[in-house]
Amino acid sequence: MLHYEYPPEEDKALRLLRMSNPVRKGCIAVTESILFHNFILFIVIASTICTIQDTYHRESPPLLESLNWTFVGVFAIEVLLKILAKVRTTE
Repeated sequence: MLHYEYPPEEDKALRLLRMSNPVRKGCIAVTESILFHNFILFIVIASTICTIQDTYHRESPPLLESLNWTFVGVFAIEVLLKILAKVRTTE
């Protein structure tokens, strides 16, 4: 697993959350979880399979369209969690 060096306590994520903030601690715990990594890997593989299916259909079936938007939402949440956990900003 990748190891990330977290910033000192005075650094803030997006100039809002210190390392001691419970929301940031929760984001760190989630993003470092092996379950989270496995879930994201599963979503990437499923998204790839849906993209392959979508490529060979002229019109996307409604289920495929819904799945694609679900994947976009999951990836957006992943990015938000990682930004809150790992982005550092010093004053």
